[in-house]
Amino acid sequence: MEIKITLLSPTDLSQHKITKTYRQQADGSIVKISDYNAGFLFNFRQETIHSLKELPPLLKKYRLTHFLIYGQPADNVVPPVQRKKDFFPEAPEGYHLHRLDVDGWPLSQAVVQAAGWDFTPKTTEHIIRLMLTNAGLTWLANVDIVVLFSASQFDMSELRCHIYFLTRNQITLEEMRAVAIASNKGQSIKLMDHQVYKSVQPDYISPPICDNFKDPIPERIM
Repeated sequence: MEIKITLLSPTDLSQHKITKTYRQQADGSIVKISDYNAGFLFNFRQETIHSLKELPPLLKKYRLTHFLIYGQPADNVVPPVQRKKDFFPEAPEGYHLHRLDVDGWPLSQAVVQAAGWDFTPKTTEHIIRLMLTNAGLTWLANVDIVVLFSASQFDMSELRCHIYFLTRNQITLEEMRAVAIASNKGQSIKLMDHQVYKSVQPDYISPPICDNFKDPIPERIM
């Protein structure tokens, strides 16, 4: 299997940021002091992987300088270029590599303690598979996954991450949107963000910049 991944980088990283910055307050709370500001013009590149095991090293290599999109560069597109679907159209046949965007699943502290969750790969995979199963997403709980903790994940009160996985058959973004919408029906919380399934939707992979404290998650890609 050959999987092409499109990565975009702002033309001027000194002026445009693809990271979030956080600061710890006197009461111990953590607040965001700057958000993403990727700008309007981008350089791009494509990388090829052949298995899910090759994804973590690629994400680690580019996480400070690039973000991912689904779209593939159109013919004759030359950087720098704007992030528009005309320049990076969706592959009509679909994709093998997809992601689930988890943005705030509440976590039971009893479940966290029982799993012994400590942000290590083994316990992280266990807690995420448990959450997926409890949410009824058993089809995803039984496949190989790569986890990237979001820049806004700092404690164990809730889960904020991207879950990457491969599908045997290519699945279109429209089909993934339908899956996400169907999975959210009847749930008290939004399990899957269906808005991420667009050809030029940024998939930010950078860790947070911790202004005056140490990142409690030593490795965010596993």
